[in-house]
Amino acid sequence: MSYTFNFERGVFDACAMGFQVLRVQKIKTAGGFKARLDHHFREKPTPNADPLKTPTNDLNGAMSTAEGLERLNALMPSKVRSNAVLGLEYLITTSKDDLGTWEKARQDAYFAKALAWLEKKHGAENIVCSGVHRDETTPHLTIFVIPKVEGKLNAKAFTGGSKALAEMQTAFYEGVAKDFGLERGLKGSRAKHVPIAKFYEAINQALPPEKAPSEIEKTKALGFKHGVRLPVLPEKGLFEGGSSFGSRVANEVLSTVAPKFNEEIKSLKSDLAVAQPKAQAYELFKSRERQLARLAKKLEARNTEQQKQDKVLLDRGFEMGINEGKKTLVTDLNEAHATIKDLNQYRQNLTQERDDVFKELALEKEAHQKTKTSYASLVKEIAHAVPDRLAELRKWARDRLGLDKKQERGMSR
Repeated sequence: MSYTFNFERGVFDACAMGFQVLRVQKIKTAGGFKARLDHHFREKPTPNADPLKTPTNDLNGAMSTAEGLERLNALMPSKVRSNAVLGLEYLITTSKDDLGTWEKARQDAYFAKALAWLEKKHGAENIVCSGVHRDETTPHLTIFVIPKVEGKLNAKAFTGGSKALAEMQTAFYEGVAKDFGLERGLKGSRAKHVPIAKFYEAINQALPPEKAPSEIEKTKALGFKHGVRLPVLPEKGLFEGGSSFGSRVANEVLSTVAPKFNEEIKSLKSDLAVAQPKAQAYELFKSRERQLARLAKKLEARNTEQQKQDKVLLDRGFEMGINEGKKTLVTDLNEAHATIKDLNQYRQNLTQERDDVFKELALEKEAHQKTKTSYASLVKEIAHAVPDRLAELRKWARDRLGLDKKQERGMSR
Protein backbone atom coordinates (compact mmCIF):
# COMPACT_ATOMS: atom_id res chain seq x y z
CA MET A 1 0.00 0.00 0.00
CA SER A 2 1.36 3.47 -0.93
CA TYR A 3 0.12 7.00 -0.27
CA THR A 4 0.09 10.31 -2.12
CA PHE A 5 -0.62 13.66 -0.47
CA ASN A 6 -3.66 15.42 -1.92
CA PHE A 7 -3.09 19.17 -1.61
CA GLU A 8 -6.69 20.01 -2.54
CA ARG A 9 -8.18 17.89 0.26
CA GLY A 10 -5.23 18.20 2.65
CA VAL A 11 -5.10 14.43 3.28
CA PHE A 12 -3.18 11.34 2.18
CA ASP A 13 -4.93 9.13 -0.38
CA ALA A 14 -4.22 5.39 -0.24
CA CYS A 15 -3.36 3.68 -3.53
CA ALA A 16 -4.14 0.08 -4.41
CA MET A 17 -0.84 -0.45 -6.23
CA GLY A 18 2.42 1.37 -6.89
CA PHE A 19 2.80 4.35 -9.16
CA GLN A 20 5.33 4.96 -11.87
CA VAL A 21 7.80 7.76 -11.22
CA LEU A 22 9.25 9.57 -14.24
CA ARG A 23 10.93 12.91 -13.65
CA VAL A 24 12.93 15.07 -16.05
CA GLN A 25 15.11 18.06 -15.17
CA LYS A 26 16.74 20.53 -17.56
CA ILE A 27 20.50 21.15 -17.35
CA LYS A 28 21.36 24.56 -18.80
CA THR A 29 25.08 25.01 -18.04
CA ALA A 30 28.28 22.99 -18.24
CA GLY A 31 28.81 23.63 -14.52
CA GLY A 32 25.36 22.24 -13.76
CA PHE A 33 26.11 19.20 -15.90
CA LYS A 34 29.37 18.60 -14.02
CA ALA A 35 27.62 18.90 -10.64
CA ARG A 36 24.98 16.34 -11.67
CA LEU A 37 27.64 13.97 -13.01
CA ASP A 38 29.68 14.34 -9.78
CA HIS A 39 26.59 13.22 -7.87
CA HIS A 40 25.88 10.44 -10.36
CA PHE A 41 29.41 9.00 -10.08
CA ARG A 42 29.68 9.75 -6.32
CA GLU A 43 32.73 11.93 -6.97
CA LYS A 44 31.53 14.39 -4.34
CA PRO A 45 30.10 13.72 -0.86
CA THR A 46 26.59 12.26 -1.07
CA PRO A 47 25.06 12.30 2.45
CA ASN A 48 21.92 10.40 1.44
CA ALA A 49 23.94 7.50 -0.08
CA ASP A 50 25.30 4.52 1.85
CA PRO A 51 29.00 4.13 0.83
CA LEU A 52 28.86 0.41 1.72
CA LYS A 53 26.14 -0.06 -0.93
CA THR A 54 27.73 2.17 -3.58
CA PRO A 55 29.55 -0.80 -5.19
CA THR A 56 26.11 -2.27 -6.01
CA ASN A 57 25.33 0.66 -8.34
CA ASP A 58 25.14 -0.39 -11.99
CA LEU A 59 26.66 2.26 -14.28
CA ASN A 60 26.58 2.29 -18.09
CA GLY A 61 28.33 4.45 -20.68
CA ALA A 62 30.76 6.92 -19.14
CA MET A 63 32.38 5.72 -15.89
CA SER A 64 33.48 9.08 -14.47
CA THR A 65 32.65 12.78 -14.59
CA ALA A 66 35.63 13.43 -16.87
CA GLU A 67 34.45 10.79 -19.34
CA GLY A 68 30.89 12.09 -19.12
CA LEU A 69 32.01 15.65 -19.92
CA GLU A 70 34.20 14.35 -22.75
CA ARG A 71 31.21 12.53 -24.27
CA LEU A 72 29.05 15.62 -23.70
CA ASN A 73 31.52 17.74 -25.69
CA ALA A 74 31.63 15.11 -28.44
CA LEU A 75 27.82 15.12 -28.75
CA MET A 76 27.40 18.89 -28.71
CA PRO A 77 26.55 20.45 -32.10
CA SER A 78 29.04 22.92 -33.56
CA LYS A 79 26.72 25.88 -32.87
CA VAL A 80 24.97 26.24 -29.48
CA ARG A 81 22.71 29.12 -28.48
CA SER A 82 23.65 30.96 -25.29
CA ASN A 83 20.26 30.15 -23.71
CA ALA A 84 20.06 26.56 -24.97
CA VAL A 85 19.31 23.61 -22.66
CA LEU A 86 22.42 21.43 -22.85
CA GLY A 87 20.97 18.26 -21.36
CA LEU A 88 18.09 16.48 -19.67
CA GLU A 89 18.38 14.32 -16.56
CA TYR A 90 15.73 11.61 -16.28
CA LEU A 91 14.97 9.83 -13.00
CA ILE A 92 12.87 6.66 -13.20
CA THR A 93 11.65 4.64 -10.21
CA THR A 94 8.33 3.79 -8.51
CA SER A 95 6.49 5.04 -5.47
CA LYS A 96 8.76 4.59 -2.46
CA ASP A 97 7.11 1.64 -0.69
CA ASP A 98 6.73 -0.51 -3.83
CA LEU A 99 10.04 -0.90 -5.65
CA GLY A 100 11.79 -2.10 -2.49
CA THR A 101 9.42 -5.10 -2.34
CA TRP A 102 10.40 -6.25 -5.83
CA GLU A 103 13.02 -8.87 -6.49
CA LYS A 104 16.22 -7.56 -8.07
CA ALA A 105 15.50 -9.38 -11.35
CA ARG A 106 12.17 -7.55 -11.64
CA GLN A 107 13.81 -4.22 -10.80
CA ASP A 108 16.48 -4.82 -13.45
CA ALA A 109 13.83 -5.70 -16.04
CA TYR A 110 11.89 -2.52 -15.23
CA PHE A 111 14.97 -0.31 -15.49
CA ALA A 112 16.16 -2.05 -18.68
CA LYS A 113 12.82 -1.51 -20.39
CA ALA A 114 12.72 2.12 -19.22
CA LEU A 115 16.22 2.72 -20.62
CA ALA A 116 15.24 1.13 -23.95
CA TRP A 117 12.15 3.36 -24.03
CA LEU A 118 14.27 6.49 -23.54
CA GLU A 119 16.85 5.36 -26.11
CA LYS A 120 14.03 4.99 -28.64
CA LYS A 121 12.67 8.43 -27.67
CA HIS A 122 16.00 10.30 -27.87
CA GLY A 123 18.23 7.98 -29.89
CA ALA A 124 20.81 5.77 -28.19
CA GLU A 125 23.58 7.89 -29.71
CA ASN A 126 22.39 10.90 -27.65
CA ILE A 127 22.66 9.12 -24.26
CA VAL A 128 25.67 10.45 -22.32
CA CYS A 129 25.48 7.84 -19.56
CA SER A 130 23.01 6.03 -17.32
CA GLY A 131 23.03 4.08 -14.08
CA VAL A 132 20.93 2.38 -11.43
CA HIS A 133 21.65 3.70 -7.93
CA ARG A 134 20.98 1.19 -5.14
CA ASP A 135 22.89 3.00 -2.39
CA GLU A 136 20.03 5.44 -1.68
CA THR A 137 16.70 4.80 0.05
CA THR A 138 14.85 3.85 -3.14
CA PRO A 139 16.58 2.27 -6.15
CA HIS A 140 16.25 4.47 -9.22
CA LEU A 141 17.50 4.80 -12.79
CA THR A 142 19.22 8.02 -13.85
CA ILE A 143 19.82 8.85 -17.52
CA PHE A 144 21.62 11.90 -18.93
CA VAL A 145 20.48 12.85 -22.44
CA ILE A 146 21.47 15.45 -25.05
CA PRO A 147 18.10 16.74 -26.40
CA LYS A 148 18.91 16.89 -30.10
CA VAL A 149 16.49 16.99 -33.01
CA GLU A 150 17.97 16.81 -36.52
CA GLY A 151 21.42 17.63 -35.13
CA LYS A 152 20.32 20.72 -33.15
CA LEU A 153 19.58 21.22 -29.44
CA ASN A 154 15.81 21.33 -28.91
CA ALA A 155 14.71 20.48 -25.35
CA LYS A 156 11.35 22.10 -26.02
CA ALA A 157 10.47 19.25 -28.37
CA PHE A 158 10.57 16.87 -25.39
CA THR A 159 9.58 19.01 -22.38
CA GLY A 160 7.66 21.85 -23.99
CA GLY A 161 4.92 22.60 -21.49
CA SER A 162 2.55 20.62 -19.30
CA LYS A 163 0.83 18.97 -22.27
CA ALA A 164 4.07 17.47 -23.58
CA LEU A 165 5.03 16.28 -20.10
CA ALA A 166 1.59 14.72 -19.56
CA GLU A 167 1.84 12.95 -22.92
CA MET A 168 5.28 11.68 -21.95
CA GLN A 169 3.89 10.25 -18.68
CA THR A 170 1.13 8.48 -20.61
CA ALA A 171 3.56 7.14 -23.21
CA PHE A 172 5.84 5.83 -20.45
CA TYR A 173 2.90 4.13 -18.77
CA GLU A 174 1.78 2.46 -22.00
CA GLY A 175 5.29 1.49 -23.07
CA VAL A 176 6.84 0.44 -19.74
CA ALA A 177 5.02 0.83 -16.41
CA LYS A 178 1.80 -0.98 -17.34
CA ASP A 179 3.69 -4.23 -17.95
CA PHE A 180 4.93 -4.14 -14.32
CA GLY A 181 1.53 -3.54 -12.68
CA LEU A 182 2.18 0.14 -11.98
CA GLU A 183 -0.33 2.96 -12.28
CA ARG A 184 0.19 6.16 -14.21
CA GLY A 185 -1.30 8.53 -11.65
CA LEU A 186 -4.18 10.96 -12.07
CA LYS A 187 -4.05 13.22 -15.10
CA GLY A 188 -4.07 16.85 -14.14
CA SER A 189 -3.16 16.11 -10.53
CA ARG A 190 -1.74 19.03 -8.54
CA ALA A 191 0.52 16.77 -6.47
CA LYS A 192 4.04 18.11 -6.18
CA HIS A 193 7.38 17.08 -4.76
CA VAL A 194 7.97 19.25 -1.72
CA PRO A 195 10.93 19.72 0.64
CA ILE A 196 10.88 17.63 3.85
CA ALA A 197 9.98 20.61 6.03
CA LYS A 198 6.87 21.30 3.92
CA PHE A 199 6.15 17.58 3.94
CA TYR A 200 6.00 17.45 7.76
CA GLU A 201 4.00 20.68 7.88
CA ALA A 202 1.41 19.11 5.57
CA ILE A 203 1.31 15.96 7.74
CA ASN A 204 0.77 17.95 10.94
CA GLN A 205 -2.10 19.85 9.35
CA ALA A 206 -3.74 16.77 7.85
CA LEU A 207 -3.49 14.23 10.71
CA PRO A 208 -4.98 14.39 14.22
CA PRO A 209 -2.53 15.62 16.93
CA GLU A 210 -2.13 12.14 18.43
CA LYS A 211 -0.98 10.82 15.05
CA ALA A 212 1.38 13.64 14.22
CA PRO A 213 5.02 12.53 14.10
CA SER A 214 6.92 13.12 17.31
CA GLU A 215 10.20 15.00 17.56
CA ILE A 216 11.95 11.63 17.78
CA GLU A 217 10.31 10.45 14.55
CA LYS A 218 11.22 13.71 12.86
CA THR A 219 14.86 13.35 13.83
CA LYS A 220 14.80 9.74 12.64
CA ALA A 221 13.29 10.84 9.31
CA LEU A 222 15.99 13.45 9.01
CA GLY A 223 18.69 10.74 9.20
CA PHE A 224 19.50 10.24 12.96
CA LYS A 225 19.77 6.73 14.33
CA HIS A 226 18.29 7.56 17.75
CA GLY A 227 15.92 10.44 18.38
CA VAL A 228 16.32 12.25 21.68
CA ARG A 229 13.44 14.06 23.42
CA LEU A 230 14.49 16.77 25.84
CA PRO A 231 13.27 16.24 29.41
CA VAL A 232 10.42 18.37 30.76
CA LEU A 233 11.79 21.48 32.40
CA PRO A 234 11.69 21.29 36.20
CA GLU A 235 9.79 23.91 38.13
CA LYS A 236 11.85 26.81 39.42
CA GLY A 237 12.28 27.12 43.18
CA LEU A 238 10.79 30.10 44.94
CA PHE A 239 14.15 31.45 46.07
CA GLU A 240 16.22 29.95 43.29
CA GLY A 241 18.15 32.43 41.15
CA GLY A 242 18.26 32.37 37.42
CA SER A 243 21.86 31.20 37.20
CA SER A 244 21.41 28.38 39.70
CA PHE A 245 18.17 27.27 37.97
CA GLY A 246 19.94 27.33 34.60
CA SER A 247 22.81 25.23 35.97
CA ARG A 248 20.33 22.73 37.40
CA VAL A 249 18.44 22.44 34.10
CA ALA A 250 21.71 22.10 32.18
CA ASN A 251 22.96 19.34 34.50
CA GLU A 252 19.65 17.51 34.20
CA VAL A 253 19.68 17.77 30.41
CA LEU A 254 23.29 16.65 30.34
CA SER A 255 22.61 13.68 32.60
CA THR A 256 19.72 12.61 30.34
CA VAL A 257 21.12 13.36 26.91
CA ALA A 258 24.87 12.83 27.28
CA PRO A 259 24.78 9.03 27.80
CA LYS A 260 22.67 8.57 24.70
CA PHE A 261 24.91 10.82 22.68
CA ASN A 262 27.97 9.01 24.02
CA GLU A 263 26.42 5.69 23.00
CA GLU A 264 25.61 7.19 19.62
CA ILE A 265 29.18 8.47 19.21
CA LYS A 266 30.59 5.13 20.34
CA SER A 267 28.34 3.28 17.90
CA LEU A 268 29.28 5.65 15.10
CA LYS A 269 32.98 5.22 15.85
CA SER A 270 32.52 1.45 15.79
CA ASP A 271 30.67 1.66 12.48
CA LEU A 272 33.36 3.99 11.18
CA ALA A 273 36.12 1.60 12.21
CA VAL A 274 34.36 -1.19 10.31
CA ALA A 275 33.42 0.91 7.28
CA GLN A 276 36.65 2.86 6.87
CA PRO A 277 38.79 -0.04 5.55
CA LYS A 278 35.95 -1.05 3.24
CA ALA A 279 35.53 2.51 2.07
CA GLN A 280 39.25 2.87 1.47
CA ALA A 281 39.34 -0.44 -0.39
CA TYR A 282 36.31 0.60 -2.40
CA GLU A 283 37.81 4.00 -3.22
CA LEU A 284 41.03 2.26 -4.30
CA PHE A 285 38.98 -0.18 -6.37
CA LYS A 286 36.99 2.64 -7.97
CA SER A 287 40.18 4.60 -8.61
CA ARG A 288 41.82 1.58 -10.24
CA GLU A 289 38.63 0.88 -12.16
CA ARG A 290 38.56 4.44 -13.45
CA GLN A 291 42.24 4.22 -14.36
CA LEU A 292 41.65 0.96 -16.22
CA ALA A 293 38.64 2.45 -17.98
CA ARG A 294 40.70 5.49 -19.01
CA LEU A 295 43.58 3.26 -20.16
CA ALA A 296 41.18 1.04 -22.10
CA LYS A 297 39.67 4.10 -23.73
CA LYS A 298 43.11 5.50 -24.57
CA LEU A 299 44.12 2.13 -25.98
CA GLU A 300 40.97 1.98 -28.06
CA ALA A 301 41.54 5.55 -29.27
CA ARG A 302 45.17 4.74 -30.05
CA ASN A 303 44.13 1.58 -31.90
CA THR A 304 41.56 3.54 -33.88
CA GLU A 305 44.14 6.21 -34.68
CA GLN A 306 46.64 3.53 -35.70
CA GLN A 307 44.05 1.97 -38.01
CA LYS A 308 43.42 5.40 -39.52
CA GLN A 309 47.16 5.95 -40.00
CA ASP A 310 47.57 2.48 -41.50
CA LYS A 311 44.73 3.20 -43.91
CA VAL A 312 46.27 6.57 -44.78
CA LEU A 313 49.66 4.93 -45.37
CA LEU A 314 48.06 2.16 -47.42
CA ASP A 315 46.13 4.68 -49.50
CA ARG A 316 49.21 6.84 -49.83
CA GLY A 317 51.34 3.85 -50.85
CA PHE A 318 48.73 2.78 -53.38
CA GLU A 319 48.56 6.34 -54.69
CA MET A 320 52.36 6.60 -54.84
CA GLY A 321 52.50 3.26 -56.69
CA ILE A 322 49.89 4.46 -59.17
CA ASN A 323 51.71 7.77 -59.65
CA GLU A 324 55.07 6.02 -60.02
CA GLY A 325 53.53 3.63 -62.52
CA LYS A 326 52.10 6.57 -64.42
CA LYS A 327 55.51 8.27 -64.44
CA THR A 328 57.21 5.08 -65.69
CA LEU A 329 54.53 4.62 -68.35
CA VAL A 330 54.88 8.25 -69.45
CA THR A 331 58.68 7.86 -69.61
CA ASP A 332 58.36 4.66 -71.63
CA LEU A 333 55.86 6.33 -73.95
CA ASN A 334 58.14 9.34 -74.38
CA GLU A 335 61.09 7.05 -75.15
CA ALA A 336 58.94 5.08 -77.61
CA HIS A 337 57.81 8.32 -79.25
CA ALA A 338 61.44 9.48 -79.43
CA THR A 339 62.44 6.14 -80.96
CA ILE A 340 59.60 6.35 -83.49
CA LYS A 341 60.63 9.92 -84.26
CA ASP A 342 64.24 8.83 -84.76
CA LEU A 343 63.10 5.96 -87.01
CA ASN A 344 60.94 8.31 -89.05
CA GLN A 345 63.87 10.70 -89.38
CA TYR A 346 66.14 7.82 -90.36
CA ARG A 347 63.63 6.65 -92.94
CA GLN A 348 63.35 10.20 -94.27
CA ASN A 349 67.15 10.40 -94.44
CA LEU A 350 67.31 7.08 -96.32
CA THR A 351 64.58 8.22 -98.67
CA GLN A 352 66.47 11.46 -99.26
CA GLU A 353 69.69 9.60 -99.84
CA ARG A 354 67.93 7.23 -102.27
CA ASP A 355 66.41 10.18 -104.10
CA ASP A 356 69.85 11.84 -104.22
CA VAL A 357 71.43 8.64 -105.61
CA PHE A 358 68.66 8.34 -108.19
CA LYS A 359 69.26 11.99 -109.16
CA GLU A 360 73.01 11.41 -109.42
CA LEU A 361 72.44 8.27 -111.50
CA ALA A 362 70.11 10.19 -113.75
CA LEU A 363 72.67 12.97 -114.07
CA GLU A 364 75.45 10.47 -114.72
CA LYS A 365 73.28 8.71 -117.26
CA GLU A 366 72.50 12.01 -118.88
CA ALA A 367 76.20 12.95 -118.80
CA HIS A 368 77.12 9.56 -120.18
CA GLN A 369 74.59 9.93 -122.95
CA LYS A 370 75.92 13.39 -123.69
CA THR A 371 79.50 12.07 -123.68
CA LYS A 372 78.48 9.23 -125.94
CA THR A 373 76.74 11.60 -128.28
CA SER A 374 79.68 13.99 -128.18
CA TYR A 375 82.10 11.16 -128.84
CA ALA A 376 80.05 9.93 -131.77
CA SER A 377 79.86 13.46 -133.13
CA LEU A 378 83.56 13.85 -132.60
CA VAL A 379 84.28 10.58 -134.38
CA LYS A 380 82.10 11.70 -137.22
CA GLU A 381 83.77 15.03 -137.29
CA ILE A 382 87.19 13.36 -137.25
CA ALA A 383 86.09 10.94 -139.94
CA HIS A 384 84.92 13.81 -142.03
CA ALA A 385 87.91 15.95 -141.20
CA VAL A 386 90.68 13.36 -141.94
CA PRO A 387 90.41 13.32 -145.76
CA ASP A 388 90.34 17.09 -145.85
CA ARG A 389 93.26 17.22 -143.49
CA LEU A 390 95.19 14.69 -145.55
CA ALA A 391 94.51 16.71 -148.65
CA GLU A 392 95.74 19.79 -146.88
CA LEU A 393 98.88 17.95 -145.73
CA ARG A 394 99.54 16.69 -149.20
CA LYS A 395 99.15 20.11 -150.57
CA TRP A 396 101.36 21.56 -147.88
CA ALA A 397 104.02 18.92 -148.48
CA ARG A 398 103.88 19.35 -152.27
CA ASP A 399 104.08 23.00 -151.94
CA ARG A 400 106.87 22.71 -149.47
CA LEU A 401 108.79 20.21 -151.54
CA GLY A 402 107.91 21.70 -154.86
CA LEU A 403 106.62 18.43 -156.23
CA ASP A 404 104.14 17.98 -158.96
CA LYS A 405 101.30 15.54 -158.87
CA LYS A 406 103.26 12.73 -160.50
CA GLN A 407 106.06 12.96 -158.05
CA GLU A 408 103.61 13.13 -155.24
CA ARG A 409 101.99 9.91 -156.36
CA GLY A 410 105.39 8.23 -156.52
CA MET A 411 106.20 9.30 -152.98
CA SER A 412 102.94 8.12 -151.77
CA ARG A 413 103.67 4.68 -153.14
